[in-house]
Amino acid sequence: MKYTLSMYAQAFVAVTEEKKASPDRVLKGLLQALKRQGDMRLGDAVVREVHKTLVHAKGGRLVRVETARVLPKSLAQSIRDAFEPEDDISFAERPELVAGIRIVMDDELELDGSLRRKLNSMFTV
Repeated sequence: MKYTLSMYAQAFVAVTEEKKASPDRVLKGLLQALKRQGDMRLGDAVVREVHKTLVHAKGGRLVRVETARVLPKSLAQSIRDAFEPEDDISFAERPELVAGIRIVMDDELELDGSLRRKLNSMFTV
C-alpha cells in the first residue's frame, strides 16, 4: 500500500471541495486510483475513512451504538439527543453482548456496559 487510508480520504474531500466536481465523478476517480495502485481490497476501508473525514470536517464524531436487541424508537431517540447534532450515530444489533449497551466513538473511545464484558471479567483468571 503506497498511500494510507487517510491520504485517500483527504484527497477525495479536497478534490470534492476544490473543484466543485460531482461526488459521483470524484468517487469514480478514487476507484480508478485504488485500482491503479493495487489497493482495491481497501475499498470498504477507504469509504469508511472518507465518511469519517467528512463527519470530522463538520465538527462531529462517528458514534456506533451496539445493543443485544433492537432498541425501541423512543430510547434510540433519547440516545441521539445525548449527542451533538453534528455527530453521525449508527445503531447495530449484536446479540453476543447478551444485554446492555456498548458505545464506540471514532473507533477510539469505548464505553462497554454489556453483560458479556461483565461476565468475561468475572470468570477470567
